[in-house]
Amino acid sequence: MDDLTLGERIMLQRRRHNMTQTQLAAIIGVQQSEIHRLETGLTKDPHMSRIVALAKAFNVTTDWLVGLVTD
Repeated sequence: MDDLTLGERIMLQRRRHNMTQTQLAAIIGVQQSEIHRLETGLTKDPHMSRIVALAKAFNVTTDWLVGLVTD
């Protein structure tokens, strides 16, 4: 699991929480298309506020979400 990208980590957590992209988007206040772009890597450098919102939604650290720590 160490080699997961940000997008893969987002998708993994979203699925663990049984959420659709639309549901996650509503929770963090963005469009579903932004979640899609994050998960597929089309957004190369997301704003820190998005990272923080996602980490809070999943109850994980921002460090884990961006791959700085593995557990």
